[in-house]
Amino acid sequence: MGIMTSLRGIMKPHSSGSSIGSTKVKAHTQTTPTCQADSMRSSSNISAISTQKPSYRFEHGRRYHDVEDCVYLLPNDDREIDRLHQQHWVLHHAFEGNFSSPVHEQLEEGAVVLDACCGPATWTLDMAKAYDRSEFYGFDICALFPEDIKPANTHLQLANVTQRLPFPDNHFDFIHQRLLILGLTKSDWTKALEELYRVAKPGGWIEFKEPEAYLDNEGPLTNKIHQASTVMLQQYDLNGSISTEMESFLTQLGLENVTSKCVTVPINHSGKVGQLFWENYKEAYLTLNPQMSEFGTAQLTNDFPAYIESCGVECRELKSQWRWHVIYGQKPMLSA
Repeated sequence: MGIMTSLRGIMKPHSSGSSIGSTKVKAHTQTTPTCQADSMRSSSNISAISTQKPSYRFEHGRRYHDVEDCVYLLPNDDREIDRLHQQHWVLHHAFEGNFSSPVHEQLEEGAVVLDACCGPATWTLDMAKAYDRSEFYGFDICALFPEDIKPANTHLQLANVTQRLPFPDNHFDFIHQRLLILGLTKSDWTKALEELYRVAKPGGWIEFKEPEAYLDNEGPLTNKIHQASTVMLQQYDLNGSISTEMESFLTQLGLENVTSKCVTVPINHSGKVGQLFWENYKEAYLTLNPQMSEFGTAQLTNDFPAYIESCGVECRELKSQWRWHVIYGQKPMLSA
């Protein structure tokens, strides 16, 4: 509730400009022409009931998933769910809404939407409330989402994006996925993109949102953490450059009207948004430190929480910025 209260005063979902005090969130957009997606609403008999039992393991005082052949590095306990909720609202503000694809009118008329790897389904539930004529489906490898109390147009279940999804071909008008930089290996990305392409309707849109692994104007303390995290990503075969490579991947996949937008956000300076992004950033790295300690942070300090607080001071003094990318494209229409 405190997060929501902090953000209500700064969020303007439909405004054309975004500012906190005197600081503006900068956006650079590269746009190619867009086409009108099919506005026909699809009916669906897909079951949203999951009978699988959750599989967890406990390490470093935190709860993690225990799903075979899945490398997702972050935990799935209440503390992490709180971080993801906060992250949703600050991203909503930074990107001036929940999506960038040209699907607003279609969502108002009624569309079938998929939130891939939805986590606690914060995006799914927010969208379902905003567009009550559309149907929203979400899935993840663990049931962090509400299974009973949710809007009638929301359907959530267990599934793995690297395996065949429990949805038919050519089904969704709009597919949304974000923040799998720490969850998909390089080969997993290939499988995931192909599977999301399969379930998208011809004319449907697929959208991704991912951050860069380094900051602009970062200092030597913060850079050492990022060096350690880069080695960690390499060791797990995760793609730390996915945000800047996704535009090319979507083009190779066969999507049309591929568009890439970069938003730069402040870290620990320039008002409430900078503070909230710093809190989210700090919590993520505190959580990742047990894994990163193998690849460099253990040599940096014996007191990592104090070290990262020093990074926060450094980010504030140097006015560090974090780049986030949203990339989306449209599945080609079927040939006549």
